[in-house]
Amino acid sequence: MKWVKVESIGADCIFFLGIGSGCVYYTTNTRLKGDVIYFLNSEDNAFYAFDLEDGSLSVNLCGEVGDNVCDTQFWLLPHISFGYENMELVKFEGCFPSPERAPWLVFPLKESQLFLSISRGKCDVRNIRPWNKVWVSSHGWLVIEDKKYFLLLLQPMSMEKIKIPRPDLNGQPSRFKCFLPLPPTDPNWVIFFMHQDCSLCLVFRQGDTKWGVYYHKAPAIQHVVSLKGKFYAHTFRDRLAVVEIFPLLQVTKLEVEPVIEELTYDRYFTFKYLLESRGELFLVYKHNYACTKTFHNFFYFQNGFL
Repeated sequence: MKWVKVESIGADCIFFLGIGSGCVYYTTNTRLKGDVIYFLNSEDNAFYAFDLEDGSLSVNLCGEVGDNVCDTQFWLLPHISFGYENMELVKFEGCFPSPERAPWLVFPLKESQLFLSISRGKCDVRNIRPWNKVWVSSHGWLVIEDKKYFLLLLQPMSMEKIKIPRPDLNGQPSRFKCFLPLPPTDPNWVIFFMHQDCSLCLVFRQGDTKWGVYYHKAPAIQHVVSLKGKFYAHTFRDRLAVVEIFPLLQVTKLEVEPVIEELTYDRYFTFKYLLESRGELFLVYKHNYACTKTFHNFFYFQNGFL
């Protein structure tokens, strides 16, 4: 198996990339152009759109609003009418901006949330509720550390909630990455907390009453996605692995030829993302200039052999 470099991610497909997190959106029945990668740059907190078809780069969000963004994660709200017709959401009507047929990106601010309209390039600041910490997923569900210090799985549109015990993160929550590859509506959902620097992994599965604590033998895991009933991980040393959780956690490296770097590390800094789109895995490399941390280029690869 090997990664194959591709020139397109799909005529109706969009990738949204944060710092260490990403999600996929399809532009059918919207005004948005496909084959575009939107990304947040940590150096200037500006939100950019990179058109893969012609290689053009444009700024979607910058300036004073961008300076107020306090976290490099974001989550995606689909192009629906923000639940106004849903009786469960009547009390939240004032919290959401006006509806439109395009997705909104939501960025956490210190005391509220910033709603960014992708199609209009405009922003609206609202406050849904106070949270200590938010981890995002590619399917819209959020993992939230509430003020009462339990974990809450929340679908922000339907406000469906699932409470689970709070994991012991050894007093280092910033050193852990959280992954929720499947929505909690899936009977096989599982939540992972992976330490960024070592092999420590905390796992909570559907039906569990406490967190499982495991140590795997693979390099530190950077991303976990769900594909065809399996969990796939991208590790620190640029390897692809299968993550099994029954009966115990096991991470098995796959024999996949590593991607050959086209740029040197002394001049460029690379962000890497593992994404699933229509039953295929995509590995996206975003290169920034090492000296200025500004964007240089994208490289994207597809693995069609899984």
